[in-house]
Amino acid sequence: MDKTKKKSQQFKDSEIFESAAEAAEFDYQGKKTHIAQPLVMVPVIRGKAIRGYGLLNLRRLRKAGKMGANSKIEWTESTWNPVVGCSKVSSGCANCYAEKMAYRLACMGISKYSIVTQPNKIVRGGEWNGLIHYDSTDLETPLHWKKPRKIFVCSMGDLFHEDVPFDFIDKVFGVIALCPQHTFMLLTKRPERMEQYFEDRSFNDVLTNLMKEHGSERAWSKSWLNKLAGRYALTEKWALDGYESKLRLPESWPLPNVIGMTTVCNQEEADKNIPILLNCKFARRGISVEPMLEEIEIPFIGWEGLIRWVIVGCESGSHRRECKIEWVRSIVQQCQAASVPVFVKQLDIGGRLVKDVSQFPEDLKIREFPMESKK
Repeated sequence: MDKTKKKSQQFKDSEIFESAAEAAEFDYQGKKTHIAQPLVMVPVIRGKAIRGYGLLNLRRLRKAGKMGANSKIEWTESTWNPVVGCSKVSSGCANCYAEKMAYRLACMGISKYSIVTQPNKIVRGGEWNGLIHYDSTDLETPLHWKKPRKIFVCSMGDLFHEDVPFDFIDKVFGVIALCPQHTFMLLTKRPERMEQYFEDRSFNDVLTNLMKEHGSERAWSKSWLNKLAGRYALTEKWALDGYESKLRLPESWPLPNVIGMTTVCNQEEADKNIPILLNCKFARRGISVEPMLEEIEIPFIGWEGLIRWVIVGCESGSHRRECKIEWVRSIVQQCQAASVPVFVKQLDIGGRLVKDVSQFPEDLKIREFPMESKK
């Protein structure tokens, strides 16, 4: 028996990380994924073996930790992906890092990513297939993180994609309400749908749809419902599956532990997206200028309290487009003049992608975070 076949037989089905509920995600940007050497075939994608990726060992993956718990994205600490999959709506989407990473995860056998990519159509790199997967099994993840942390919501998709139902977004906000110790960053390239959501929904809708989850296949525990019941003023009585609780509902948005953000890559997007974001019901709002594709003057940056944070950086990947240091410097200067915290994520220096802040020009060694909301 050749070595390849012998090695393949060492891995039983129980050792392959295929379950979305169990595998969920792991820290692909930080810890090593501990994939076996590319000697064997992976029998995962639509019944076809994918060569060159090796088998993902469940025991080693558990040791590495689930993706999201310890993210290496510089401006967050964790990622949470109840929604995965996307479609391209902006010039900044051309070299989407999440699209490539989703394909990689699909080839490793993580089923929710095989739903939203086309591994058999595009051999190298993959691409979004237009499908969106909203994962109820991942909703409860932040409830298990007790220590306060900054959480990037939907790093592998867009919560406000047009195919994500408002009822599901309600449940995401419900979990956020249950976790006041955390700070959640909601970043979208679709601020118009974000605006539509807030026009359409009250916080009562959020709690209603969260409580419906209690009767679903993935039931919420009574202890979590007790937390919810004790957090808000007594106004309404609920009875679900024999469990009754008086909920104290907040009168209105916003939630104080959320930073609502939109992406702008050029002046046209800045002029369009930022005014829409300002209409959304957030205690804090921020702008992500990444990838920065041209020099941008940020609208409303000088209006006190409207924009509370700006992230700026060049594009990543082998096909990254030009981002001049002068453009980034202009964003930093605009933020400093308006006393808005700014976070310089990465720069293109001499044709190299540089993420190490110690290698940045002295005036760009800035990685600031917004102040906590007083609401």
